[in-house]
Amino acid sequence: MAAPVAQQTSFEVSQDTEKDTITVNYIIKRPSGVDPVTYEEALQVMPDESVTYTVVGRTVYLKSRTVSAVENSALRVWNGTAVWDNAPTSTPALSFVAREMNTSTTGVDFWRAETSPPADLSNPAQTALTGTPLDANGEPITVQVPQITFTVTNLKPDSQYGIIANLVGRRNSGSFLNIAAGYLLFTGGQSRRVNTSQYEITYTFVYDWYGHCRQVALGDSGGIIMGAETIGTGGVPIRHATQVVWKQPFPATGNFTALGLVT
Repeated sequence: MAAPVAQQTSFEVSQDTEKDTITVNYIIKRPSGVDPVTYEEALQVMPDESVTYTVVGRTVYLKSRTVSAVENSALRVWNGTAVWDNAPTSTPALSFVAREMNTSTTGVDFWRAETSPPADLSNPAQTALTGTPLDANGEPITVQVPQITFTVTNLKPDSQYGIIANLVGRRNSGSFLNIAAGYLLFTGGQSRRVNTSQYEITYTFVYDWYGHCRQVALGDSGGIIMGAETIGTGGVPIRHATQVVWKQPFPATGNFTALGLVT
């Protein structure tokens, strides 16, 4: 019994802004046209993955092939379709996708008017701040502190779960995204699988004017330590917290270059 053959019936080339696509249709049957053809035989005579076409000087790669028995042919005749295009067959190289920046403010409790962060962001000196008192009888006021949120999106071969988990909640140990050490907090990464071995990951970082340090009014079992009563605006008696210091809620730092970001 003679082997089946695939006879080309149509050839179509289409082009868009990204790639050229070639679609070739076939009729598959044995030379006699009498004996049936199995699915495996029909697929075997179709182009295989190693086949390429060259069209107008461009090499295209086989992306799919399908075969289907013609209705009422008793499996004697099959239709085949093969599709090529010139998009790479391998996973695209890791690449930069996007970078965004959003400037805003966040409300923070302040007891003292301080325009500069502490000299040591990780371990602020525990000496009382000397700025102008802002609190009223130990109650702080809300000050709007400038912050900048950076998001960077990259393509990676895995979800980077381990690296992200190790760095989230840490500040930068060295300059990163042109931000000095200690001012940038890594708040996490969002990973989405977009291909067999490719993940789109969005990393989020927050810059804070005070290096994420926050003011704390110290006290004892009796509450916040208060100063002597004075006469405030309009002759109203007022007292202020006396022991106000900087505290760092995110003392740990990390090397953000471990994320391998393309920015």
